[in-house]
Amino acid sequence: MSARYFTGHLVTAVLWLIVVGSLLVPTTSHAESPLVIGGTVGAGHYPLSDWSDFWEEVSIHYSDERISPSWTAFIGYEILNHHTLKLTVGHHCIRTQGVLTITSAPDDPSPIATLVVDWDLSATPVGVAYEFTPRLNDHVDLLAGVEAAYYWSRVDGTVQWAYDPDELGPQLDNSGSREEEGYGLTIYLGVRTPISDRVALTPMVRARYADASDFTDHPKSAPIEFTGYDVALGVEIRPF
Repeated sequence: MSARYFTGHLVTAVLWLIVVGSLLVPTTSHAESPLVIGGTVGAGHYPLSDWSDFWEEVSIHYSDERISPSWTAFIGYEILNHHTLKLTVGHHCIRTQGVLTITSAPDDPSPIATLVVDWDLSATPVGVAYEFTPRLNDHVDLLAGVEAAYYWSRVDGTVQWAYDPDELGPQLDNSGSREEEGYGLTIYLGVRTPISDRVALTPMVRARYADASDFTDHPKSAPIEFTGYDVALGVEIRPF
């Protein structure tokens, strides 16, 4: 995916968010409390290009989920008018699969077995976000933010054989896992639309770079990445 293609779709999505937010029911302004709590639920695509390249090199048919879910919870404080700092915790997950066909000999393409490997990648990022929310009109604020997070991540792998594995003698373990740590940076754009004096909706689009295994990479292991883009719907509550 080219940078121009991604940027164009990102700008289009933000413009649609502004239009949709402007058409929501008439609202009142937020309560004066600087404290804000809430969360977001999102769905996005993480290409995992290193995983794809690695498994294609060893002739394994590779596939990954086109849509991967995520969620984030936060607590924030409006340090200045339109400027807010937030502490965040979230969760991301991706499922991938590799399929290997085993043949009897290099010159004999007849398959004798099929090996399927499922990987579950997950991460828990804990971070700090800064948001700028200038007023666009009486009903909508622009929402622009950046977040830096520390990632605790994990990969769980399961091997499934499409035949009796005892026929081929010694076998691989049927499951395994590894845990890593890394970091991620996220930028996001959207709108904030109050639906009452204490509650607001925050639809947004996000672009993320996240190498969740950068600090503890195992040699020759594909990195646990959550680099990609997603859309999310958030809720902000000002409790006081």
